[in-house]
Amino acid sequence: MKLQLLRLLQKRQPQWVVMEGLCRELGFEAKEIAKTVDELQAQGFGIEVSPISGYRYVIGEEPLWDELLKVQGLRHGRLGQKIKVVQESGSTNDLARAAANDRDNDGLAIFSEFQTAGRGRQGAGWFSPAGVNLLFSVLLFDEHKHFDPHLVTLAAGIALAQAVKQNVGVDGKLKWPNDLLLDGQKAGGILVEIFDSAVVVGMGLNCNCRRDDLAEAVGVPAVSLREMAGHIIDRHSLARSILKHLDEWLEICLADGRQQVREKYLELSDLLGKSVNISCDSRQYCGRVVDLDPFKGILVQLDRGGVRLFTPASTSLVG
Repeated sequence: MKLQLLRLLQKRQPQWVVMEGLCRELGFEAKEIAKTVDELQAQGFGIEVSPISGYRYVIGEEPLWDELLKVQGLRHGRLGQKIKVVQESGSTNDLARAAANDRDNDGLAIFSEFQTAGRGRQGAGWFSPAGVNLLFSVLLFDEHKHFDPHLVTLAAGIALAQAVKQNVGVDGKLKWPNDLLLDGQKAGGILVEIFDSAVVVGMGLNCNCRRDDLAEAVGVPAVSLREMAGHIIDRHSLARSILKHLDEWLEICLADGRQQVREKYLELSDLLGKSVNISCDSRQYCGRVVDLDPFKGILVQLDRGGVRLFTPASTSLVG
């Protein structure tokens, strides 16, 4: 009944719902509903109580709840039903890798409120304060090697940007090959790893953290959705949207949709024509991007002369 009650109050938010209405719609007695409200409040969910107006849900920095992260009615349905939430982990990608010993875990999404060893591409670290952001990994079995890990990285970036736009109303741009930028500042990242016949898609997204927390720990320009939107972000709703869009784009990948992924990625990228600083094979380069192929790499007119193609496997954009 907790899930039913919470979803009803969320649906009516920001309106108040009187006790009589809750009893009628849920089919429970008033004392059962009052007890359940107490349990939800103790769990960390913001429910206001008024002796006159009844009950009202208020979005807050609530803890992640596996039942509330499940997605209903997905067209393909590979993702969204198998959810696990842990309070702390080394890395959710490592947890997903460990879960690959059971083939029933295909489509499993593992969320962590805090990571002690979060990581990005090429060994870069990923820091996040506890309980305010989205840190999760999705496990996919791929016995026949249908998934190109770079294609999946691009598709995951598209899903992330689309979900942010849909839920928060903020336009994100994709920084090749695996970052989400808001107003030119890093807000999210993706790490796709292959373990035998399993593909793990790891995502980190700054939702409700403060700029000071990020600046002190990350050392690069970073921003959260809360800062951009000016209000607390509903992490449950956003996570469900990410899983929904990711489910759709993974199906496109399996249907040989490279061109569709390429076109959408280019639409969301603002890299073409930009001046960039590049780290490649332990060397630094500066230049202007004259062409971008999300799969092959970026073609750069170097400041010192010449044109060079930089591939995603060995290249990072600096700053």
